[in-house]
Amino acid sequence: MSSIIHSYCALESAINEIGYAAFFEEDSALYVNIQNRVYTLRKTIANWKTVSCIDKLLIIVESLSGTTIPNNQIDELRELNNLRNWLVHGFVFKSTVLLEQNPSESGTYTQVDREDSINWSQQFRLTKFNSIDELDVEDARKALIIVLRILQKIMGIENKPIILTNYIYGPCTSVFWPNDTLSGANMIDQHLAKALDKASANGPLGILDT
Repeated sequence: MSSIIHSYCALESAINEIGYAAFFEEDSALYVNIQNRVYTLRKTIANWKTVSCIDKLLIIVESLSGTTIPNNQIDELRELNNLRNWLVHGFVFKSTVLLEQNPSESGTYTQVDREDSINWSQQFRLTKFNSIDELDVEDARKALIIVLRILQKIMGIENKPIILTNYIYGPCTSVFWPNDTLSGANMIDQHLAKALDKASANGPLGILDT
């Protein structure tokens, strides 16, 4: 849950930072002069605080690079955003569970089947996230990959590195540049391998800390 929530928060921060540089900070190298802003852009910027994170992302990329982000990546990001919102703000659904009594252990039951009031496969058609009460490490990995893919795009515009830090095996930081052409999955794998190597080099105490 922490990875899912905080990865999206990191993306929001990056988007707001580059948006500020592009439209509000006149000394920035990314600043888009008012004369070069079309009417719809000027109107959107006037209400910038109320614009959604994803809409900000699309506006920034189009204004600064003249390109777009593929629809499937945006749709994945929307699914991640929904999941993040449900985790942060709460989400109620009903589950009907079929239980079978364990003959070998009195008073205990095994879940045989379950039906929820929400169709998770439709909600997460592209990302295949699990239901919010059954999230696992693969869901966290999916969220990080989605965010890293978008960060590669916007950090490429700024020519800034993507910095990953974790404390799974003790403090470890990795720096990736957008033009490295690594996928989000490759970044995660390389970073965790580096963290594990670092922990191993520190001896038994480092491994114990895991």
